[in-house]
This record gives sequence, structure tokens and C-alpha cells, in this order.
Amino acid sequence: MALTTRIAAFGDENARERAVHAVLLSLPALLITFEEIYDETGDAEAHGIAILLTIYKTVAFIYMLCDVLHTDGNTASKCTGQGH
Repeated sequence: MALTTRIAAFGDENARERAVHAVLLSLPALLITFEEIYDETGDAEAHGIAILLTIYKTVAFIYMLCDVLHTDGNTASKCTGQGH
């Protein structure tokens, strides 16, 4: 309950859930984009982000964020398709 209260205090929790869901759906495109930037420019930061996006812990963290941000127990989470 305290976590939900703190999240709600910082604004629209639905906007954050939608943002995390959009990142999850866009992971393949984000990975390709950062790899292309690295290939074209040699940007080490883009390379680091591309590597980070391939680590399973990053994807698991995004799914965890979906669960934490999804506070309506009556409907399914947009990310996992499961309700609480």
C-alpha cells in the first residue's frame, strides 16, 4: 500500500504503465536502432545501451515495473496479460 501511495503522489500512474508497456513493445526496435547508431558512428554509449537491452535482467526488470505500476487488481496488466 505504501508503494502505491508513493507512486500516486508523483502523478498519473497509468501514464507510467503505458510508458513502460511502450518500451517493452519497442525493445526489438530500440535494440536495432542503438546497434545501427553504434555501427555508423562508433558511439560507445549506444553500444552500451544495446548490450544492456540484450541482458535478460533488463527485460525482467521492465516486466517487474509493469507489475508494480499496474495497481488495478480487477483488470489484466497490459504487459503480462494477468491481473493481480
